[in-house]
Amino acid sequence: MRTKLYDKLEELQDALAKCMKCGNCMAVCPVYLTEKEEGAYARGKLYIAKSILKGDLNLQDEDV
Repeated sequence: MRTKLYDKLEELQDALAKCMKCGNCMAVCPVYLTEKEEGAYARGKLYIAKSILKGDLNLQDEDV
């Protein structure tokens, strides 16, 4: 059976809940410092993952 990205996200739900979403990691995140976009660092990626799990974002959408 082929594992889907969504299945892997479900396995990570406990880890996703541990982030305090304080944004302190932005100051040292090389990706954020380059991209300057919320979705480019941990808090933004956590939001995207949670939105996929809740069904608010569709994995088939090319923007996702």
